[in-house]
Amino acid sequence: MNSQILLNVNFCNEIYTHFVKKNDRSVYVRAGYSMDGIRLVPQENAGICLVCMDGHIREVCLGDLDTPVDIDGSCSFISVEMDSCFNRKALAVCDMKPFGRLLTDGMGCADKNSGDSLGAAMDIITGYVESCEPLWKNAVMTDAGIMKQADTIYTTNGKVSVTELAANMGCTVRHVHRRFVEELGMGPKRFARIVRIRETVRKMLEHPGGHVTDYMDDMGYSDQAHFQREFKWYTGMTPGGLLKILGDRAER
Repeated sequence: MNSQILLNVNFCNEIYTHFVKKNDRSVYVRAGYSMDGIRLVPQENAGICLVCMDGHIREVCLGDLDTPVDIDGSCSFISVEMDSCFNRKALAVCDMKPFGRLLTDGMGCADKNSGDSLGAAMDIITGYVESCEPLWKNAVMTDAGIMKQADTIYTTNGKVSVTELAANMGCTVRHVHRRFVEELGMGPKRFARIVRIRETVRKMLEHPGGHVTDYMDDMGYSDQAHFQREFKWYTGMTPGGLLKILGDRAER
């Protein structure tokens, strides 16, 4: 899993990330704040993000996002993001509710001690994730067959067809789709779509000096109009728009 729930994660004023791994299963835990807001983007895996704005908590189920969600203005946030070993029932909003208080108690974005507060929040949440036995039980683990196909999608950066996945499993396309929805809450086509675009965004963030077609060709998009639509669905902006933002930032 190459986790990135925040499109502008590199632009946050401060962000902490912890990685918890047990029995080949992994969870990302994040806490951070931004004076200019954040953008949450669709995810292929289970995850919850709590965002604090003016003392009020907004809860976002990351796997349920159909389009990017903009959180404008100063805010702080915490999130727990699973890898695809965990099925869609592994985490619920009620599991995260107790941590809303971490964001509202003395953790305002303009507070000079907010960094210390974020660090403390990270320790508490990470400790909870590590010790939460129900979270690591086999009852919330993805079926091994679907997990294998999800790994194929990750290995190919989303450049694999549902027909190929069905052939790998020795079953029909309809059966693959149904099993993905049952286990992960979405079909394999959407799962691959998110993985593919996120990898494209990651390449842009790491190497922002290229032309739009460089990233398009590298990720196997043969049609620029299709690439533009996919990219905007995921990020809320065009590829050229993101590259301009990255270029302007590099010049500062």
